[in-house]
Amino acid sequence: GHPGIDFGFNNVTENIPYIAAMNGTVIEVKIYDNLDLAKSEGEKKPLSEKEADVVIKNGFYQTKYGEMDAESLPANIKKGEKITQGELVGYGNFSTDPAHPGKRNEMIHWEFGSYSPIIDRFCPLDYFTDESRIRIERIWAQTDTPEMKARYPKICNGDYDGKAER
Repeated sequence: GHPGIDFGFNNVTENIPYIAAMNGTVIEVKIYDNLDLAKSEGEKKPLSEKEADVVIKNGFYQTKYGEMDAESLPANIKKGEKITQGELVGYGNFSTDPAHPGKRNEMIHWEFGSYSPIIDRFCPLDYFTDESRIRIERIWAQTDTPEMKARYPKICNGDYDGKAER
């Protein structure tokens, strides 16, 4: 299963910010090579050669912000730093497509779970308001990527389907 939600944005004109969903402490900053760079020449190219994942912990809960542009991380995003809800965590790493000049696509990966090695992650959809959850489900129902819909028929799949604390 997929342990988070990927929010995709097509034809954006500016980078999409990742904003802290809760107060907490940065417990992990992982910077790694952007896997999209391994694609063949002429395909979509990412903004940055490096991507970053940031994990922020608040008591029992943690939030992971994944696949960000590593160069966009603010100076205070480092292990042990306190973060306030609403604070900038970084920006998404968009890709450009040579076949469609001037158009960019961007994806935000977001996970919500526990700090417990036993419980691990939850389906984050259960933690949105009813109105937000309905909007997210409506967007997923209208996806124009049939291969993703076939592979992940629901927003939370596999081990994460129905996995919530409440």
